[in-house]
Amino acid sequence: MFDHDNNTHSAGFNNHRNSGYFNAPRNPGFNNQRNPGTFNAPRNPAPVVRPDAFPLYNRPRCCADRTNNISNIPAENSIVYSARYGQLILGKEIGRGGEGFVYRVAGKRVAKIYRSDTNTVFKYEKLKLLTSRKFNCNGICFPEDILYNEVHEPVGYLMEEAEGVPLSSFALRPIFARNFPRWKKRDLVELCITILKMINYLHNRNIIMGDINLSNILVKDSKTVYFIDVDSFQIQDLPCPVGTLNFTPPELYKFNSFHDVMRNFGNENYSIAVLLFTLMLPGQFPYHQKGGVSDKENIMNYAFPYPLGSIRNSNLPDGPWRFMWSHLPADLKKAFFHTFAYGGEFTKISKRLSAMEWKLLMQKFLYLLDSGKFGEQDEMSEEIYPTRFKKQPDSVIVNCTCCGNETDQKYVDENGVCLDCRRKQSIVSGEPMRRVKRVVSGPRPHSRVNNIIY
Repeated sequence: MFDHDNNTHSAGFNNHRNSGYFNAPRNPGFNNQRNPGTFNAPRNPAPVVRPDAFPLYNRPRCCADRTNNISNIPAENSIVYSARYGQLILGKEIGRGGEGFVYRVAGKRVAKIYRSDTNTVFKYEKLKLLTSRKFNCNGICFPEDILYNEVHEPVGYLMEEAEGVPLSSFALRPIFARNFPRWKKRDLVELCITILKMINYLHNRNIIMGDINLSNILVKDSKTVYFIDVDSFQIQDLPCPVGTLNFTPPELYKFNSFHDVMRNFGNENYSIAVLLFTLMLPGQFPYHQKGGVSDKENIMNYAFPYPLGSIRNSNLPDGPWRFMWSHLPADLKKAFFHTFAYGGEFTKISKRLSAMEWKLLMQKFLYLLDSGKFGEQDEMSEEIYPTRFKKQPDSVIVNCTCCGNETDQKYVDENGVCLDCRRKQSIVSGEPMRRVKRVVSGPRPHSRVNNIIY
């Protein structure tokens, strides 16, 4: 159960047409990539900082971190000591990573034991801060108590056991389908809302995750999510010492290490936007595109390949992601575009959308999906993996004579073969893909759609 502050600014959601969502003009009339128009969105207040929040710092501790001198690192069947729970026996090892090992203990808790080279003074100080507060947000695996060896040296901490699969598994469709065979787009959107509530809970207490990535968030279902590696979060003047390339905002690439970097909420809001993008387009990051330029260069140049209005980019990646993008609602496309595209209104650190603002957008999207309004326009918009572009006014939908998937008639050749099949045939044969001439006769259309609303 989330603490009550997760509902801050969300009252009055009964009428989605008058609930503070982004009311950008439907046709923004963007002229070029350098001046992508005005979003005209009412911004919501920043998250309310609670009285029990940690103080914010803009500089790290002046002293350098150093490793603790630990005489004995506990392992399976070793005894560790907790001031809160007393003597505990480390059970079976259930996981390991760059920082240490995770063992079962009695009850539904696990123990994280650091390696000798990752057990540092700052880690211990951060654990003392985190265990000094009482948190009430299921799924965030906060340290419950510090663990010591037999000579009272800090060796790790006790935490709630996390369940589920990492978000990184969502990138591979067969694994995703095996784990969540019945999921639709609404489940992904609901998952986004769950994650955003948890991040907002942290931000209300001035806790910055820092290293948001697809490996430290585990998913059991769309409403049950776990944040792990909480001991790396940035608290007070203790930075998050790690980062992940595709989630790092452009302004932080000038640093060779994150050990002395104090992130702010604007930095974090960029990472949140990347995380949401990877969930709306599973398996893809905002700056992945065709061409030989590195992701880092694309991020630094804000080279966002996805279209908005009349803006097009020839580097849009091949594959299903262009279909996924076309089926997103206009508000969400605009929010992503203005966050990632050069000259976008949310590219500046102070202008980026907060977790609360993204939550409002996602709640609106979920309403459209659950009410059936989105599906009325195009049933395929309810699917996670659409096989064609979203229906537009006067679209004529046909079935490809090769793969059988639906596609817009304007994308098939004179033999009724769709764009994807022709691309695959081109790769196999080594022949360049022929441009499609206007189809005079072809497969018989089976549907036409008019009056697109969303």
